[in-house]
Amino acid sequence: MKTSSSYSLIIPVLNEYHALTKLIPLLLKDARSATLEIIICDGGSVDLSAVYVKQLIKKHPDLAISFAQSQAGRAIQMNTGAALATYQTLVFLHADTVLPNNWYDLIKGKSWGRFNVSFSGRRFIFRIIETMMNVRSCWTQVATGDQAIFVEKTLFDSVGGYPKVALMEDLALSKRLRKKVPISCIKAALKTSSRRWEKNGVLKTVAMMWRLRWAYYRGVDEATLAKIYYPNLQKPRQSELVQVFSKLPILGYVKTRLIPQVGEQAATEIHCFLLMNALKILSEQKINYELWIAKQTESDGVAHEFLKENLKYQQGADLGERMATAIQLGLKQSEKVLLMGTDCLDFNQLHIQYSMNALEQFDVVLMPVTDGGFIAIACRVFDERFFQGIAWGSELVLQQLLHNLKSLEVSYHLLDPIRDIDTFEDVKEYNQLMDLVVN
Repeated sequence: MKTSSSYSLIIPVLNEYHALTKLIPLLLKDARSATLEIIICDGGSVDLSAVYVKQLIKKHPDLAISFAQSQAGRAIQMNTGAALATYQTLVFLHADTVLPNNWYDLIKGKSWGRFNVSFSGRRFIFRIIETMMNVRSCWTQVATGDQAIFVEKTLFDSVGGYPKVALMEDLALSKRLRKKVPISCIKAALKTSSRRWEKNGVLKTVAMMWRLRWAYYRGVDEATLAKIYYPNLQKPRQSELVQVFSKLPILGYVKTRLIPQVGEQAATEIHCFLLMNALKILSEQKINYELWIAKQTESDGVAHEFLKENLKYQQGADLGERMATAIQLGLKQSEKVLLMGTDCLDFNQLHIQYSMNALEQFDVVLMPVTDGGFIAIACRVFDERFFQGIAWGSELVLQQLLHNLKSLEVSYHLLDPIRDIDTFEDVKEYNQLMDLVVN
């Protein structure tokens, strides 16, 4: 039997795919007993958060789940969700938090409030921290986001919603609300992840929290506080980035499949020609790019001649791991990332621009080659499982990658395949490469 009250659950997310896959099924179970709508407000995730929610909505249109895109920032995201809410009570919930049983009955008729918090970590220090948080919250009538603030929509709107601040938005909202109605402290405890505390160190995190609170109460502006709390989010993401994967042109190290037919010198010259051709295209078009080389040696000076400030070193045990690392780093600074090899003379700036444009409609765009692989992959989202179980160097590379994308329900687009240069038969198709062999 459903409760007579209705609730809008607003969940701000930024790269919370794994947490969402655990949380949403639990909330859907609650929907059997209460009238709920779930609003996911994404701040620009580059993992599969948006993909997961959109696919869930597509498969189950009867479910009361909606997805909204907004600028990053919890206050902005939660206000976006609140504006879309249609039910009388708003519940602001972090993606890594599980509400207590029958939570909807516990808050029925309450104007605003929060739940007691308990952390997932088993260490005794967490019992102390959560006790202090719960006691302090009731005493000061100030709630934190970890405690899942709930509030009647009319009351929320009357105070102007969350203040447009970069940090301490929950404290600022609580101050506004307590002037109108005392807080309701629900003793039942929700369970929230202690990952942030464990990752950064418990004592270090406690010290930082108190430092931020003290600065906040002294009147330090939120922008300054945000720089302390989010040290890696100062730089806005650029629009597009191209990552060039290659090797340094070292004798005997590159184009090894060509060496038996053309020799080490010609094989190295062919590799160098292909690499310089790719970098020339990017430079002439003023495309933002990085050169990722596969091996760090004493010959790094060669690479620095091509690209000084943007030289990167590939990291990982195999090609898939190295590409995954690069793409994930790229998506932290850019909205779209295209990773490309240099073995295709036919791959040009038009392919790059088309791929970037296609990312407006698809999550991934691939440039296949005729031998069963791909020369470039463009992404607006990424998951390390894209490259799992792929037999690199085989004719099955593209087929296995597409299988992974389909299983993850990631949308993709394929360009027409072009020829890459791996064998002497490939070289013979291009006069400019044959000139290197003859000379």
